[in-house]
Amino acid sequence: MITEGDSVVGEFFNYCPSADMQHLRNLARNARKDVEKQKNTGQARKLFRYLRECIDDAEATN
Repeated sequence: MITEGDSVVGEFFNYCPSADMQHLRNLARNARKDVEKQKNTGQARKLFRYLRECIDDAEATN
């Protein structure tokens, strides 16, 4: 998601429609900026935690 951009965010939203699309894009954008600047401010970790939370919620409802 970090390297692929917003197209992957749309695909993920199809899998987890309850996810907050704006929040997800923001997390991905911030993680992408960290990679570009070669910094580690924890943005990637926040993104993956949110993704895991959304996936867990989607699987719990199925």
